[in-house]
Amino acid sequence: RCHRLFQPIAEQLGGSIRRRNPDKTPETWNIAMFTEGVVRGGVGFAVSLIHQKAVQAFRRSGVLPSWQVISPGSRRARGVVMIADVKDVQFKSFDCPTVLLSSRVSGEEEIPEGVVAVITQDSPDVL
Repeated sequence: RCHRLFQPIAEQLGGSIRRRNPDKTPETWNIAMFTEGVVRGGVGFAVSLIHQKAVQAFRRSGVLPSWQVISPGSRRARGVVMIADVKDVQFKSFDCPTVLLSSRVSGEEEIPEGVVAVITQDSPDVL
């Protein structure tokens, strides 16, 4: 949501600055990373890091399994696929509604088309 709201403004502003001051231009990567910097600079990011550590501590103290649902779906799944990392399948398309069981999720991947849920042992960035 933040990306849709801020990124077009950042790109327009960055492009305007580049046209007016070509010798003092912001680098292309600065413009592309603007929204991520806004998000990571906010209180929500700090809270998400504390949340990750708290969840891990609660699971260890309660001897609970480390699996968690990070992307609940609204459709009934017809397939389950075990993968090592979501980034390995992020550009794949699944023909039927599929649940991914993944050992690793960073939170930066695109969820593949056809996936209705992701279950992981990892603690991805919740932002």
